[in-house]
Amino acid sequence: MDSDAAVIYWSTDFPEYVLQTTVDPTLANGWSSLAGPYGSAAGFYQFRLLNLLQKQFFRLRATP
Repeated sequence: MDSDAAVIYWSTDFPEYVLQTTVDPTLANGWSSLAGPYGSAAGFYQFRLLNLLQKQFFRLRATP
């Protein structure tokens, strides 16, 4: 993979979670959701990001 790409995996045991990203994790309202559907294989969800322009942080957040 290129240095400006990322692949994020998480267990399919958490189907109610959504992947979020931010460039500044200290901002409470700075997170945005990366909408699915997410690919899945072998018990894991997968999300690929290409051409990242800056460092990003990721988290999973439970949907209400």
